[in-house]
Amino acid sequence: MGDPAPLCKGWQRVSLRKVNTEHPLHRPDRPHRDFFSTDVLPVIPGEVYVVDAELWPTNVVVRPGEVIALEVSSGDTQGSGFFTHQSHERTPEIMGGDNYIHFSSRYTNWVTLPIIPPK
Repeated sequence: MGDPAPLCKGWQRVSLRKVNTEHPLHRPDRPHRDFFSTDVLPVIPGEVYVVDAELWPTNVVVRPGEVIALEVSSGDTQGSGFFTHQSHERTPEIMGGDNYIHFSSRYTNWVTLPIIPPK
C-alpha cells in the first residue's frame, strides 16, 4: 500500500465562505466563489457556520480494500508543496485559535464522491 499521499487538496477560509450559486460554473460538488473583497463575511467566535469546501477534481481508481481519508486541518499539511501559505498575514496571532467541527443531527457533514461505473 505505501505511505499516505494526497489525491487532491482544497482550502477554504471560513471568512470567504460565500458561494455564488448563480455562476455558470457552480455545481453541487464544486461550489463557485468569486472571492471578491466584498464577499468577506465575519467570523464570530462561538458561532457555527456552514462551509462548503471544494476539493480539486482528480482521477484515481480506488480498489476494494483501499482507503480514502479526509484530513481537515487549520494549517498546511503534508503534500502542500509550493501551495504552502507562509505570508506575513498568517502569523500565529492572526491565524491562531481553536477550530471546531460539529457532528450531530443538527450539524450534518458529508463528502460527495463521484462513482464512475465500469465501461
